[in-house]
Amino acid sequence: MQTLDTEHTLSCCILRRMNKPLKGIDVFLNWLTPSQHGSATSYLIASGLIVAALLGRLAIAPSESGMPFLTFFPAVMLAAILGGAGSGLFAMLVCVVLANYMFIPPFNSLSLTFNAHVFWTNIVFCAEEMTVILVVEAMHRQHSRFITTNHLLEKIKESEQILQNSAAVLRESEERFHVMTSNVPGIVFQCHRDANEDRLRFTYVSNGAEPLLGINAMAIQMDENEFIGRIADKHSCAFHDSMTRSQANLSLWNWEGAILTAEGQMKWINLRATPRRYGENICMWDGVAINITDSKTNEEELLRSQHMLRDLSAHLENVREEERKHIAREIHDELGQVLTALRMDVSLARLSFGESNPQLMERLQSMTQLVDRTIDSARHITSSLRPGALDLGIVAALEWLAEDFTGYAHIPCELVMNNGDITLSEFSATAVFRIIQESLTNIARHAAATQVEIIVTRTDDHLCFDIRDNGKGFDLYSVANHKSFGLIGIRERVAILEGDLAINSKLGRGTSVRVCVPVA
Repeated sequence: MQTLDTEHTLSCCILRRMNKPLKGIDVFLNWLTPSQHGSATSYLIASGLIVAALLGRLAIAPSESGMPFLTFFPAVMLAAILGGAGSGLFAMLVCVVLANYMFIPPFNSLSLTFNAHVFWTNIVFCAEEMTVILVVEAMHRQHSRFITTNHLLEKIKESEQILQNSAAVLRESEERFHVMTSNVPGIVFQCHRDANEDRLRFTYVSNGAEPLLGINAMAIQMDENEFIGRIADKHSCAFHDSMTRSQANLSLWNWEGAILTAEGQMKWINLRATPRRYGENICMWDGVAINITDSKTNEEELLRSQHMLRDLSAHLENVREEERKHIAREIHDELGQVLTALRMDVSLARLSFGESNPQLMERLQSMTQLVDRTIDSARHITSSLRPGALDLGIVAALEWLAEDFTGYAHIPCELVMNNGDITLSEFSATAVFRIIQESLTNIARHAAATQVEIIVTRTDDHLCFDIRDNGKGFDLYSVANHKSFGLIGIRERVAILEGDLAINSKLGRGTSVRVCVPVA
């Protein structure tokens, strides 16, 4: 093939070199070519040449001098050259008639009597002119072929230049594409799959396969199992399911999973590819597989940190509740007993000495009221730290909470208990109680509600608490953009319980907070 191309190039060079000195002649011959003139123009040229030849013949010698075809011969030849074979034949016939009429006796007449000399003179003239006409026609055809060949050479030259330019552009595009795919931090690939087959075939794999998997790109193109066979078993099913969905719906193929490299190292990759139809049954993907091992490791570390923080938060919350319980019991047992004894002593002193001393009676009465207020404050502090009703279970605690809320907020609060076992562990009951307590506090501060409901429902594996009000509501988006420590505390407690939280609210249509916690 290379030899043929070399010979073709040399032939083109030789023809182009031969063509250079002939370009001037070619321009002249182009003007002489009969195809450059119309048929009527050719016959007009022939007529003009005949008239010129006749006038020339009359000017050179009289009609009786012989040589009847003296000037007609070049006229016919020029007519053939300028007008072609048809024009030459026309000029030859007219010249024969004119020569016989004007220059062959009897003059100025056409004799029908056979004359051998005249006959052979005409035959010789016609034979010579026919020879000239044929030669000129052959030259015309040769020149036409020459023009055609020259035109083809020019076209070939232009085509060669276009092909060279296209090849250069293609090489540049290929080099640019290979540089781009080589610099992508992963594998750029193209693959296809027939709807009637389960086999995935790779038609292109970039050189990024070597640093990512330690496998040559050509090896993956030859055997797709060099890639698919290295996917971790626990992620293989997800890989094929995502591929099947993408092929069926022509949706983006998005998969991430672990894959084993040639060195035995496990790496995480994210594969994204865009599908397109190729024929009736073939789906083709163009995509990229990126190494996400570092980000996956960081994600796992972050999740571990979050779990540790959540465990720490749960531990701190548990410690805080235990401390509240301890302080509440200390206040109830120690301070409560002391205040009760003090009140009894004040009452005894009032009975013993108050009647004899009115001024002392007044002071003792004031002391009794002060001790009563202190006892009420101690009870309120004890209830705030940890309601005693929590020791009786979540139901008793919620009944106390609803009654207490109605008392201090002056908003009716109804507790609705559906059928089912409503039992929680001490830790879960305390967390749920704090969640509902915080919700009621928010209602009292911000909702401007006139009615509140606490609805408790039980499913097979969840216990759900709905806190609803008919207040003014709020914009969830605006609240999400502000630091609301009450909502943050609710979300954190729900997360500790591994439950679900849903908050629905619209301006002017109230608010609903739903908390579902798992139960055994």
